Amino acid sequence: MADRRQLVPEIVRPGQRNGRHINHDPQSLRYLVAPRGVTVTPRTVRWERHSPTLNQGGLGTCVASSGVAALSTDPFWQTLPADLQQRLARASTAQEWAVELYRLTTAADPFPGAWEPEDTGTDGLSLAKVLRRLGIISGYEHITTLAAAHVGIQRGPFIIGTVWLSAMNTPDSAGVVSALGYDEGGHEYLCREYDADRDLWWMDNSWTDAWGVRGRFAMKSQTLATLLARQGDATQFVPLTAPAPQPAPAEPGGPVGPVSPVPVAPAVPPADVDAWAARTVASQWRSRRDRAAAQSYLDWRAQQ
Repeated sequence: MADRRQLVPEIVRPGQRNGRHINHDPQSLRYLVAPRGVTVTPRTVRWERHSPTLNQGGLGTCVASSGVAALSTDPFWQTLPADLQQRLARASTAQEWAVELYRLTTAADPFPGAWEPEDTGTDGLSLAKVLRRLGIISGYEHITTLAAAHVGIQRGPFIIGTVWLSAMNTPDSAGVVSALGYDEGGHEYLCREYDADRDLWWMDNSWTDAWGVRGRFAMKSQTLATLLARQGDATQFVPLTAPAPQPAPAEPGGPVGPVSPVPVAPAVPPADVDAWAARTVASQWRSRRDRAAAQSYLDWRAQQ
């Protein structure tokens, strides 16, 4: 987890907004799910979700939507007030609450602008702070490695913020994505299942049930490790039934103090992407998934 805050530009696709930014506060390294170097035996686990798949539509609410999905999943579901459970049990009111959380989080995060009217995107750390302030969770911890993800999934679901790559738009027939293609922005999603037999991490997206496998997708451990290494982060909430986590001692010489936001240039596909996409679509030797990703890109470019 690098010491930085960064606005992540995105390539906007109809109905597939991203909107996750990087907010790696050095203090977060004192609240880790598992210390660095930990080893763990992977085990299959699946946490039950009690709300439908969300539809963020044209808003960059992926962070808030993943947070709503996490709270709608065991063990958090049982800790929610009855009126909030009723809201989250229905798709329309659950999405409305995600937008409310998005409004609160964009107002609290370190990035310029806020919804509404500015659809600025946000980050998982800021969302966790808002949920704690609202009294919905007792605290939160962070996952920065694959080993820590194995520890975390045994405790409960967690939200993940990573770069979203073009090939991830088209899961294969089994719902699996790979860390291939060019950057399309930053995206946040929920992890609530690990299949040890097939080594698959299953994620809940917020692009309706029509996307992926009924709104879900999966990735191998190597893919998850790659995405975490590319400025990814995962945030695990602590339910109200558990005590707030305590910080580990600060490491000598470690980074301290706030970090100023670092704006970056708008997202523009690399100059050779058009040629790459045309070659890929025309090639009979490329995989069906690669050709589908390339065709999806060409369709998007034709609309610009």
